[in-house]
Amino acid sequence: MVRFATVADFRVNASKVFRILGRGDKVVVTKKGKPIAVLEGIADEDLEDFILAQHSTYRARYARSRREYRAGKVRRLEEILGR
Repeated sequence: MVRFATVADFRVNASKVFRILGRGDKVVVTKKGKPIAVLEGIADEDLEDFILAQHSTYRARYARSRREYRAGKVRRLEEILGR
C-alpha cells in the first residue's frame, strides 16, 4: 500500500512513518502538494544488493554484460572452467 505524508507530517510523525515502512508499505513525501521523495522499507538481507545496484561501476558493468549477452558474445561455463 502507498501512503502519503507532507514534510511537516514526516517531521512530527517520523516514528509512525518508519513503522509503516517496516510493514512493507511505501510512503510518498510531499512538499507544497508535490512529491519529493518515495520511501520504501528494506530488509537486512536486501541492503547489500541495493547498495551494489546503485553503484555506477556495477551498473555500467551490468549494462555491458547484458549487451554482450544479447549480441551472443558469451562463453559456456565449461569453457571458462576448462572442463
